[in-house]
Amino acid sequence: MFGDLEERINGIAAMIAADHYNVAQEPAFTSRLAQEIESELRRHPINKAGLRLEVATQDLGDRGPGALEKRVGADLYISLARRDRRPPVSKGMLMQAKWDITANDRKLGSQMQEMMARSEDAYVWFYGPTEIQCAKASDLMQNHVPFRSLTVGEMIVNGLRCSAGDVGIGRDLTLSRADGMRAQLAALRTPQGLSFAVVRNTK
Repeated sequence: MFGDLEERINGIAAMIAADHYNVAQEPAFTSRLAQEIESELRRHPINKAGLRLEVATQDLGDRGPGALEKRVGADLYISLARRDRRPPVSKGMLMQAKWDITANDRKLGSQMQEMMARSEDAYVWFYGPTEIQCAKASDLMQNHVPFRSLTVGEMIVNGLRCSAGDVGIGRDLTLSRADGMRAQLAALRTPQGLSFAVVRNTK
């Protein structure tokens, strides 16, 4: 399951990077990437060994209940739930997006600090012309060179394997997915979310 997921996410990331590099704004690029991952995995679901993967995007919006007065820190919240486990596990990750050509943006330091004030599982995604590379914010803040670079697929799969992710920012699994995601987006002051859940097949 996870090897397939990693490969497919990386393929989507490469396609979106090739089509939109340095053309779309970073938030629009991030939104398109999240939506494409959701669409691909709904069109061609992953269903193996009695387990299936559920994927959905969530946008908090600019208006209405829970809308952000000020967007700070992360661009994307990623929810990682293992409903197949007893008890269920819910974790989260935060992500800030940057074009690779703006990696030295002076604002990035403060953005990483804002994310890390909420969670140590904070990452920066560097959008390049053929791929997207991920780095942990704590490594970048401490000037670890060379830093450990991940692909988008590897980062997400690590979370689903429970070798990464922060239970402190996991969504509330007693709520519906939509309500739980909205609550976390509002609490974390993050405009967009992407949720992954591994569940047992009931049939």
